[in-house]
Amino acid sequence: MHTCPRLRGLIAAATMTFSGLAFAGTCTSSASLGGLDSSFTIPFSNAFSNGADFSDCWQFSVAAASKVSGTTTESAADFWFLPRFVDVLSVSLWDLGTDTQVGATDLTPEAFEFTSLPAGSYRLVVEGYASLGNRIASYAGTLTTAPGGTVPEPSPAALLVLALGAAGWASRAGRARRI
Repeated sequence: MHTCPRLRGLIAAATMTFSGLAFAGTCTSSASLGGLDSSFTIPFSNAFSNGADFSDCWQFSVAAASKVSGTTTESAADFWFLPRFVDVLSVSLWDLGTDTQVGATDLTPEAFEFTSLPAGSYRLVVEGYASLGNRIASYAGTLTTAPGGTVPEPSPAALLVLALGAAGWASRAGRARRI
């Protein structure tokens, strides 16, 4: 039975979304990207020669509070009547210290971002499927870290002073226009 690739992708994405923790420990391939400094970009990729669902796990660590962002791109190969492609369906991030997911699963993996990560070890999980065919198809991505601790909230007193200053400036500007 032949299933439309987009329909199969939607079914797989729904399954991954509702299965939650089931995918946290199931990696079809695993590799380490090492310790990443702040403001660092590293590539990652995988190639497939037969059709299969995949859940690739890329482990890395950050030494200080960071923001992690990245991209994925897919590469197809056509050989006569046997098209071959990879469809990356989602990207998720797991904190290995607490074994919990960081944020929500990103179902638009062409560009992803996870903010306010404390120092520690993480697992980036790239999930999707490769179609049947005769040649190799692949995906590639980049992972970028940047300094990014939590942004402190302004104090209520500072907000009050700012509001009163803005009100005073607006009042004075109004009086100046009337003159």
